[in-house]
Amino acid sequence: IGDPETSKLNPKLTGVWLAKDGDDFVMLVLQPFDKRTYLVGWFMSESDEDADKGENPEKETPQKESANEEEVKPKDGDKKLDQINFKEALIFKGWLTTIGGQQFMCWEPKFTLDKERGMKPGPWPVWKVKLEKNRLSLCQVEGEESGETTKEIEKFIKANYLDDNELKDKEWVHMKKINKSKYDEVSEALGKMGIGQLK
Repeated sequence: IGDPETSKLNPKLTGVWLAKDGDDFVMLVLQPFDKRTYLVGWFMSESDEDADKGENPEKETPQKESANEEEVKPKDGDKKLDQINFKEALIFKGWLTTIGGQQFMCWEPKFTLDKERGMKPGPWPVWKVKLEKNRLSLCQVEGEESGETTKEIEKFIKANYLDDNELKDKEWVHMKKINKSKYDEVSEALGKMGIGQLK
């Protein structure tokens, strides 16, 4: 959905975001790729026995609205970011679009290789985006009936994802923004996965 050639960045989204669900963490990095799109990194600390790692991050972090809203709030004694062992990484190209006066974001999977599709990506996740100060909430648009074409998906979103009262039973990811002062910790955590800077 939307058009990456005409989309505009929201500077308030740029940065590093963290969600906590029980003992597991999810980190989202939104880095401007150009004036219109983001390089999106989705990093997960799930254990190996957690099921089904794939191109769709919604399956990685099932979090109900009521389940983890409090978890995201900063607390004394929070685990240092460089102590989190992230084990899975998904990379996307992302852009914002407005539907019905509300913001959504489309993520195009990158580095997805398949012997049948080659480099052609599978499903493109679409998220409803709610930003309040340093708190980011994401709700994934889901359902086989959402359609395949842009017009079909946008029509489905207008009918099912504009009224927040109807989304209370949907799976949300609630994230807090990480201060730049902790970016060295983020860098160390990513370095453990082999993702690092040139020296």
